[in-house]
Amino acid sequence: MNKKLAYCAAVCVAACVFAGYGYSYSQEPEDGDGIEKEASPVTFCIGFTAYYANWAPVWKIYKFFDPVAYNKRDYTLPRGSFMYGPAVSIRINKWQISGNFLYGEFRAAIFAFEFLRFAPSTSFISPYMVTKKTKKYDSDLLVSYQINKWFKIFFGPKYQGYQNRERNSQKLLTEDIRYHSGGLGAGIGSTMPIVRDLYLLMNFSGIVMIGSQMGTKDDGDRTSIAYGGNEIVTLAYNIRAIHTTISVGGRLQYLYFDTTPNKYYTNKHDIFYGIHISVTASF
Repeated sequence: MNKKLAYCAAVCVAACVFAGYGYSYSQEPEDGDGIEKEASPVTFCIGFTAYYANWAPVWKIYKFFDPVAYNKRDYTLPRGSFMYGPAVSIRINKWQISGNFLYGEFRAAIFAFEFLRFAPSTSFISPYMVTKKTKKYDSDLLVSYQINKWFKIFFGPKYQGYQNRERNSQKLLTEDIRYHSGGLGAGIGSTMPIVRDLYLLMNFSGIVMIGSQMGTKDDGDRTSIAYGGNEIVTLAYNIRAIHTTISVGGRLQYLYFDTTPNKYYTNKHDIFYGIHISVTASF
């Protein structure tokens, strides 16, 4: 089952790179909104996004207990980092096929301890440092329908992947952990004109994700189940002369893990939040 999940996730991300524009970017204003002109029934868009994200990960708190050892780590938030990537879309009348791909690297460290017991009267604490480097992959593919001039509905698959490299100063070893997840999302977006060529864009979606983690200390692979939402609010300015839209705003993604990737993760929440800038050209 885990291999099938990983395969499906890989297919999702490949499809998103070539076919889509993404949940967060489905509401770019159309050229000519608010004026009378003959519009082309087919519009292609290509863009680039830079997203400065902060992360409160599901692995923030790690606790391990057995008859001889008690191990606890409580990571502070990883430092904010840029995620970036391409986006493309095609719009035919009221229908749009779109998607996006984002990549970024995050770093975290924690001073932890291990409490060892060899007998009721014999025990000691062994401190150590753990550093973690995480590569994150995020991609969406969706189909949207324009209900009217201000609102769209959309739905489609989502992929998230992680590559974690963890360094333990006590044991002088490096552990690689891979996590792949895929799921479905649906939501509604709006485009509200403020003044000529300036728009307020809002998107709200719900998502359900199923994932598989490999290379853990959890006696093999483990399947996870999470659900949550993805919200974005931006201001977009449409430069008509060059058919380009620039948007700046905030994005939040929240996932609640009903089943975590590792049984030693006591935290259930995974939160991404930050500011993103996107530039999109249409033709």
